[in-house]
Amino acid sequence: MLGMPAAPSTPLEAVALGIIGAGVIAAAGIALLRLRTRFAALAFCGAFVAAASGWAASQIGVGISGAFVASAWTAPALSLSFGALLVLAARSGSGGEDEAEASRPAWDGPRSFAVRAIGALTALVLLGAGGGVAVSAFAARGDAADTPTFTLAQRSTVSPMSSPIVSAVAAQAQRSTRAGRTLVLDGDPTNGTVNASLWRGSGPFLTDGSPATRALALAQARSGAADGVLRDPATASFAQAAYTLVVYPDDATVATLAAHDIDTILVPLGASGSRALTSGLDRASGLEKVGDTNSGTVWRVRPNGVPPSRVRVESASGVTTPVGGSQLSVSGDVDADGTLILAERADSGWRASVDGAALAATEAADGWSQAFEMPAAGHLTLTYAAWWVIPWQIASGVCLVVAAASALSAWRKR
Repeated sequence: MLGMPAAPSTPLEAVALGIIGAGVIAAAGIALLRLRTRFAALAFCGAFVAAASGWAASQIGVGISGAFVASAWTAPALSLSFGALLVLAARSGSGGEDEAEASRPAWDGPRSFAVRAIGALTALVLLGAGGGVAVSAFAARGDAADTPTFTLAQRSTVSPMSSPIVSAVAAQAQRSTRAGRTLVLDGDPTNGTVNASLWRGSGPFLTDGSPATRALALAQARSGAADGVLRDPATASFAQAAYTLVVYPDDATVATLAAHDIDTILVPLGASGSRALTSGLDRASGLEKVGDTNSGTVWRVRPNGVPPSRVRVESASGVTTPVGGSQLSVSGDVDADGTLILAERADSGWRASVDGAALAATEAADGWSQAFEMPAAGHLTLTYAAWWVIPWQIASGVCLVVAAASALSAWRKR
């Protein structure tokens, strides 16, 4: 009822907060019966609506936390409801509005012993509850040196890290012209739960934890659970390969991971089910175990001894030629022909050309990656331009002109 960001950590804290919440609700109910004014009715109705909104928010899924659905945060709505009830309870000693204005003491005037005792007790309980949360938070930050980096990365607080979250082997692959990615595995395959994350840099991006991203992931998971299959073929391929890799690994699974440009596999220190995950990965052919690092246990993905690449050319005879580039573009000479394949979802924003001649897009064999027909070798140029870039630039220009005109108009009026 106090809108705490988390459930009470101890029974004593739960009892104390429950007593305060029940006391405020009882006092607000008594004030409503005694005052019988429009203010009291509006305050009580507002508190009820805020509490109902908080309950409704708790029934709305906004993301996935492991194998569970995370609901919306109800603390703001419950805090608003508690505040309205607290204001209403504070007016319980007054009668009508006119009498209250006439008999209301000054803000710094004397109060009865009961009012002062209740106020002091409430302040002490709130201070104790807040102090307990603060002490536990500082204690959690204080043990950062003894806590695995992966565990620190999952916290919502800022903590110093004693070791990098990505190993040096993975960082080197990410900075190379192959732009290799890192597969991070967590969970316990013996219980049918494997959490797989694909990192392009030194950890998850801020956008990965945004409300829109979490809501989209939840919607896709629910849609897949209802239909029995994931609608996004890239996600379906990645999820199936990650789970099969630790349960029943084979050469085809490792090749599928390489098609996603996964260069390194990491089981972080502190990951749940690390023993079962490590056992499954050690059985997979096509993986080269690097060993234990400060970040965790690391493997290289090397199907048939060939390192993965974000952009590659596959000839009709089955020869694969890696093409160097960056995360967003490619520009360089390629001495191969066949099918140009990107480890990216098929999208109309991709543009490819050889010696200035545009390449025709084609459907990839895996059903999800972007592919082009490349009939001859030459200087390859590969770029991406989203459809919304030009409208966004136009809208930004219009807003800039409107802001400048408004500023000029205000300056002339002065």
